[in-house]
Amino acid sequence: MLEWLRGGSRTGGFNCIVAYDRTRTNTVLLQEYIERFTAGTYLKPINMDVPTSGKTRELTYDYILDAGRLSFENASIDKSKARLTMHVIGGSQVSLEESDSGQLKVAGISSIDALQGPLVYLDIELKGTEGVISEDGKIYLDLNHDFEVIMLTFAATDRERKIGGEFLNDYFKGLPEDEQIHVLNELKVVPGQYLVPQEFFIRTHAAPGGKDVHSPNRGAGAVLVFITTLGQDNGKIAVKDEDQPYLIPDGFSASMLLGHDFLMAKIFSEGCRALADEGSEYDFELVSYQEGIIDHMRVLRGVASGPDITRSSTSFKEITARNLAFPLAGNDVTMTCKFADGRITLDWKGFSRFRLIVELQNGQRQDFSADVAWHMIRPFEPQLDSATGTVSLVPLESQMKRVKVSPGDHGYPPIIENFGQITEVLEFALIQRLFDTLARFAEPASAIDVFRLNSILFKGDNVVVLKDVHQPRDMFLIGDVSPSLTHFSITPMNEKVGPEGQVTFKTVPPVSGVTWSVEKVPGSSDKVGSISTSGVYTAPKKSELDGSFTRVRVTATAGNYRQSALVSIVSRDIALNPLVVSMGVESAVLREMSAGTLGDGELVWSIADPSSGSQIVPSNVEFGDKAFKPGPKQDVHILVEEVVVENKSTGSKVSSYVVVTHVPGSLTIRYEKTDNPDEVQLRLKHEMDDLPPDENLTLTVVAGSGTVTPDGLFKIDPAGKHKFAVVEALYSISIFKARGHIILPIPFLDIKQALEVQAKCLEHKPGKP
Repeated sequence: MLEWLRGGSRTGGFNCIVAYDRTRTNTVLLQEYIERFTAGTYLKPINMDVPTSGKTRELTYDYILDAGRLSFENASIDKSKARLTMHVIGGSQVSLEESDSGQLKVAGISSIDALQGPLVYLDIELKGTEGVISEDGKIYLDLNHDFEVIMLTFAATDRERKIGGEFLNDYFKGLPEDEQIHVLNELKVVPGQYLVPQEFFIRTHAAPGGKDVHSPNRGAGAVLVFITTLGQDNGKIAVKDEDQPYLIPDGFSASMLLGHDFLMAKIFSEGCRALADEGSEYDFELVSYQEGIIDHMRVLRGVASGPDITRSSTSFKEITARNLAFPLAGNDVTMTCKFADGRITLDWKGFSRFRLIVELQNGQRQDFSADVAWHMIRPFEPQLDSATGTVSLVPLESQMKRVKVSPGDHGYPPIIENFGQITEVLEFALIQRLFDTLARFAEPASAIDVFRLNSILFKGDNVVVLKDVHQPRDMFLIGDVSPSLTHFSITPMNEKVGPEGQVTFKTVPPVSGVTWSVEKVPGSSDKVGSISTSGVYTAPKKSELDGSFTRVRVTATAGNYRQSALVSIVSRDIALNPLVVSMGVESAVLREMSAGTLGDGELVWSIADPSSGSQIVPSNVEFGDKAFKPGPKQDVHILVEEVVVENKSTGSKVSSYVVVTHVPGSLTIRYEKTDNPDEVQLRLKHEMDDLPPDENLTLTVVAGSGTVTPDGLFKIDPAGKHKFAVVEALYSISIFKARGHIILPIPFLDIKQALEVQAKCLEHKPGKP
């Protein structure tokens, strides 16, 4: 690696390239997701009407998405991708489906919370995505339409989920441009700091053997961050993995390249400026002997002045050198800065004239101009302070310290005869003066705060521990990405708990003297509960929660180090969706179901009445949970089957209902608003004819909550266990029998919303979205 770096600058024209092991990067980003989380990072509620096919559509109400968690999914420069994963942690969903008659109907409803909600996967095309640092220090990815929501896991089939992703994709791309960003961090503006990022680009890069299916290194790779600093131009990024050598040496998981030319032009040129008098003219040039390859830097203007020097000797009562001004450039003066053999070397050669006042022991004074010539070479070596993340330049023993003082045109014998005494005391003092002047070169290097560059991607200062620095040409720093964030981490990191539930937190590795605390996430107004000195967290009471869900942050502090975990407090301890769903007994598409619970208890699925022959089987769609498979066809209109999920550890149970149509019905049912806000009037049709409610009509609530009168008045039960009702209708005259059923999404939706859903169903044209 170092031999390759000696061959020239390897940053491709960028000021800096930072490389991190991709797997470790994703681990740290997951940990830091907790620190980034605030109540303000929820997206605004999203409402969508998504035709998922010609016969189905999904209606979402107040979908709430949490903060996107960033990860890097592949290792390929040309096809670099990042992924934002978001959970839907609140909202409602109504599924519509064509019946056998071609009429659209409510086929399922789902209530979503943090226990069990759909996932959103948004892929970012890094090749077209610019990283920006605003004037106030906000660091963000400007997505600018270079993203795609590849899936929203809210429907039964992969195809429908991708369509849902497409609709959500259109929603995001319709947002104002200033909202099409993903904020990574905020960087404090530090006066005098030379490493001020202005723009950056992220790529992923396959490690050697990373694409070989037979290699033990398969899938390994790096995340590369190409950085341009303030006022500089962007470089060029390799097109293929093969064009970019792998920048992380074996045994390490992070590295950083600071470009040779950038260091010359912005850092070491400022080092030479530090030699010159404050406010004096200063300029420099970069010298190349081969096109595109800078050999060294040469100062063009500048002067270093200093106070008088006064000494004495046996022959001279006082020797005073005045007007000491040492030019950095000019006739017979050169100052250069060059990299060689891992060192930065200053070479200063010059000539100057100064005023010399001497007083002999007899009191006689002489005032004349004398000359000084010098040649000083002072090498410096970069040194890394791993604790602070700063690079300093450490002076080494000088290779050249030569100063010659001469009397110029002065010829007074008592002076000339004893001039050796003058040179002896002045030359020693001038060597020290010039040597100290060169030492100031290292001062601007103290502003090389490499932690600032790591702050583009990571929030914590100590996430990357740099261990060594080399300067074959570019400055090359190597170290490790630390998933434990140097000292310790907390387990569990992201936990769910019910009201008054408890979670025991621990540090890994065990750390003594830890102080535990709990706080609201910024923007939350709920109570936070409490945590003991041993790390046992107790959630607040249900009455202390504003809604059905909140989050708090638990923090462990040991000395100057902190680590945090996120706790989600949900009002129910087990969830199952959809709450109710319908299907045909011979449907080729099984009904997808998903459950969630607090803690680690095993979930046991069952059919309440297994005599139907129905089964719960594993889902066959990506990211799926379970699916309902109906039993053999029976001679009934519908069979309402109860699916039960039990937490084996806690005994908590939850049920969902599947309305399986065995024999299609010929009755259709709709509902109308009444003067009573807790009622709707049911209206029936047989084919095209209205059916009046009479003695031949039987209406029955076969699942859910609420009651129905013989004349079709459905009354909501506000205190009912369920937020829906399944009403079955039988119209019977002699041997003529007609059946039908409806899923009423009331009070899951308010009556106004329910009527809007029905209107969509009535407007539907069979087979068309």
